[in-house]
Amino acid sequence: MLLSPVPGGGCSIAAVEDFSLAFGSSLDPQKLTALLARRTGIEQSLVGNETRPTESELALYGREIAEALFSGGAQTLYAVLGGQETIEVTVAAGDKDTKRVPWEYVVWPDVNQAPHAGRSVARIVAVSNIARHQPRPLKSAKLKVLLIGADVLGGDPIPWDETKANLETIFGKRINDPDNPIAVDLTIEQGATREQFSEAVLKRAYDIIHFIGHGQSDGLFLARKDGAEGDLLSKNALNVLMAQAKPGLLFLSACNTGAILDGIEFDSLAESLIQTGVPAVIAHQMPINLRAIADFAAAVYSSLLSEGNIDKAVNDGRMRLAVQLGDAQSAPIEWGIPVLYRRPGCSQMFAREG
Repeated sequence: MLLSPVPGGGCSIAAVEDFSLAFGSSLDPQKLTALLARRTGIEQSLVGNETRPTESELALYGREIAEALFSGGAQTLYAVLGGQETIEVTVAAGDKDTKRVPWEYVVWPDVNQAPHAGRSVARIVAVSNIARHQPRPLKSAKLKVLLIGADVLGGDPIPWDETKANLETIFGKRINDPDNPIAVDLTIEQGATREQFSEAVLKRAYDIIHFIGHGQSDGLFLARKDGAEGDLLSKNALNVLMAQAKPGLLFLSACNTGAILDGIEFDSLAESLIQTGVPAVIAHQMPINLRAIADFAAAVYSSLLSEGNIDKAVNDGRMRLAVQLGDAQSAPIEWGIPVLYRRPGCSQMFAREG
């Protein structure tokens, strides 16, 4: 789906599938403003005293998003594909406002559900280098993973122990699976300062670098040796490091690392990392309840080690949160907060082998 800004506000919508091209109805400025206002309400319910939306209110928002994405010829093209078991939708937004809409909450029109096991949404970042990511084999090559984290003074404690235990359990099961063994080399670095972070990510070539901690739209917070409040590793500094490290996947379990805020005119942290050459980045487009991080990561890794498809893995993580969180009065809004940015043609991160 290509969302291109038009003069006067709003955007035009085009859908591409193989050799088919279809155009949806233009999204007018008033509708876009309404979608962003609902987003603001969701975010305020996470960080302030606003009431969280109910299941029905979140579903209504998802249908409004679906009406914006799938209209006119784009709706017809999607309907033609509706009989398929799996549909991967990728969104390429051309301006700040359309990027800020949480398209991940879409209620899929053919199944009337969100999230859904057979429907995924990812965000494509335009890059000038058209080199395609070559999927690494899951069996014949050892998968190298770095889990690195930093608690900072004044910030909520990160669920380090739970996330670490989940990963060790998942990787251990796959290593010892007699029918489908995968060699995984997990390196763990806790309480990382700027120096420790730089040294760790550059020490060896990792397939996956997973940061767990605190962040914002322009960087990650690392620990300080003097015990003071967090040391912000800026977007530019992180880009320089990742351009050298070249991980296949960068997993940022940190708030707002996929967000574009009102005062930020350029790309989000996650988008800028894609432009440096990282094939895929998992981030968060809003603040996220820390209790959701461990559950989401566990589901993502379990799926990724089985299927190798990053779009499906992130969607499986959303499915887990939709089941695990929420209550009778409010919707589990955390499932729509994780966002996947990637280069075109990179959905299959790892290759399954027979």
